[in-house]
Amino acid sequence: MTRLRWVLAALAWVAVAQAKPAPAGDPGVVKIAVLDIRATGTDESTARTLTEILAVEVGRFAGTQVVTSNEVESMLGLEQRKQIVGCNENVSCVAEIAGALGVDMLCTGSLGIVDGTSVLTLRVIDVRKARVEARLYETDSRAGAFIAKMPGLAAKLFPKLREAPAPEASARRETPARDGESADRDRDEKNDEKAENEAEKDRDKEREKESPADESASEPRPTGDAVLEGTAELGGVGPFRGLRLKNKTGFRWTQCDIRLPDGRRYLLKKLDPDESERTALGRFKNPDRDGRRDDARSDDRGAETKSVRVICAEGNGTFEL
Repeated sequence: MTRLRWVLAALAWVAVAQAKPAPAGDPGVVKIAVLDIRATGTDESTARTLTEILAVEVGRFAGTQVVTSNEVESMLGLEQRKQIVGCNENVSCVAEIAGALGVDMLCTGSLGIVDGTSVLTLRVIDVRKARVEARLYETDSRAGAFIAKMPGLAAKLFPKLREAPAPEASARRETPARDGESADRDRDEKNDEKAENEAEKDRDKEREKESPADESASEPRPTGDAVLEGTAELGGVGPFRGLRLKNKTGFRWTQCDIRLPDGRRYLLKKLDPDESERTALGRFKNPDRDGRRDDARSDDRGAETKSVRVICAEGNGTFEL
C-alpha cells in the first residue's frame, strides 16, 4: 500500500501540472479516460485499434472530454503504468488512480478468444462513486467485426450521453451506418442539382422559341398588293359549319378581312405562319342586316360558296373552296 500511495501522489502532481483548464462557462463537461483494451490470447494490435475507435466514439458524445491511453501513458512512467495494470480488476484501486488523473469516468476492457470465438468485454467505472456503472460483452467469429459495432457499444456504455451534431468537415472515420446517411445526402444534393439544370435547360428552350418570333416581327413585311399564299375550306354541318383558313407564307397575317361572295364578312386579328384558324359561319356578319350576325340556318348558304376573299395588312388573296 505504501508504494501505491506514492504512485497516487505522483499521479496527482502530474495531473495538476499537465491538466488543461476546462473551457470557461462549461462546467458540465464529463472527463472520460479510455484505457487500453487488454489482449488475452489474441492480437494486441487489434485490441489497440479497438481502443482507439472506442475513444473516438466516446468523444462524439456532447459535453465530454476524452483522455486516451496514450495521453495517460505520456503522463506516467513505466513503474506507474505497471501499478495500473496490477490493480486493473480492482475497482477501488482503479478509481483512485483515475481520480488522481482528474477524470470523472473510466472505460476499460479486454479482448480474448473462447473456443475460436472472439469475445470483447467493456466496462465503465464511476470514479467518484468507485463502482461499475455499465458492463457488457460482445461475441463474433472475427475480432475485426467489433469495429463496425463500436458505435452501438459506446451508446450502451453511456446511455445518458448523446452524440453531438457532426461538423460540416469531419476528419474522423465514419461507420458504415453514417456512410449510408452521407451517401443519401450526396444523392439528394445531386438530384436537386440535376433538377435545377433541367429546369434551366427548359427555360433556355422557351427563350429560343421566343427569339425567332421576335426577330420575324422586326423584319420588313410585304404590304399592299402582295399576294397571300394559303388555303381555305368549309367543314362541319349546321351550326357547326365553319371556314378554316391556313397561312402558308413565312410571315404573320394581321387585321385580315375575310369576305364571302354573299357579302358576309369576318375580321381576323392575326394568323401566324403555317397556322390555321377555324371560324364558324355564324360569326360572319351580313352588312345588309346592319352588321348583325345571321342565325344558324343561314350557315347552309355557305355550301354554295366557291371561293373566299382575304384582305390583310400584309397583302390579299382569293382562295378556292
